[in-house]
Amino acid sequence: MIAGRELAQQMAENGLEMNLDIDARYRRLLKELPGTDPFVGAVALSLTWTGHAVDSDRFCKSAVSFINNGRRSSLSAAQAHAARFGPDALGDALESWRTILMECGGSPDLDKSGSDLRKAQDRLHRQSVRLDHDEEISGIGAWLFCAPFKIIIANRRDLWEDPGVDEVLMPLGLEVVRGIKKLVKARSKWTTDIEMGMLIEEEGGLQEGMGTVCIVQHASKKIAADSESRVVHINSGLYALGKGLIEED
Repeated sequence: MIAGRELAQQMAENGLEMNLDIDARYRRLLKELPGTDPFVGAVALSLTWTGHAVDSDRFCKSAVSFINNGRRSSLSAAQAHAARFGPDALGDALESWRTILMECGGSPDLDKSGSDLRKAQDRLHRQSVRLDHDEEISGIGAWLFCAPFKIIIANRRDLWEDPGVDEVLMPLGLEVVRGIKKLVKARSKWTTDIEMGMLIEEEGGLQEGMGTVCIVQHASKKIAADSESRVVHINSGLYALGKGLIEED
């Protein structure tokens, strides 16, 4: 495997390209659904990443509508676009996000600094963990919780110059974890404090799943420092590495 700064740079460059694509798709969603709450739009789009829903304008419109108004007709319309996990899992995720945002008094304020966005993420997470513990929500794990924040940061290019944005926790998923495992196996300097047994490929719950998220976040900061990049780009770069999109020899 290519090592050191060269690999870090490849991950940063691949990640940047992926994030530009994410931003383009997100901007198109907001353009086609004028007046959409930016965070709610990011929630809808993130559900297409996981395979909960087919990436289509009709799904996004129905999902946004349900989170905003709670109408069962909007939920049914969104569930009609369910993908590999089926309509029930998609419905659970949408209902849970609506409950979380209602409990928190609406979406977080996104027009802030990276540090403020991390604080907003933490407040949202605390409420989500409580709701999960009280069995008021289901179907939201660490990946689905973090994903909308990544979409927001991919869109907020002004934050790419803000070191504080590296504290915002990024989603994992199978490929990102596989990317980190490749670095652990290669005995990379960025992962010397990580053992294979610490990395779980399954999403994990809102609380325990964040353990793996924080482990990968810590390593991602080191890679970002070596490549003079941001964690959001390294997160996508790890996805590319895990998926075999980066040359390893």
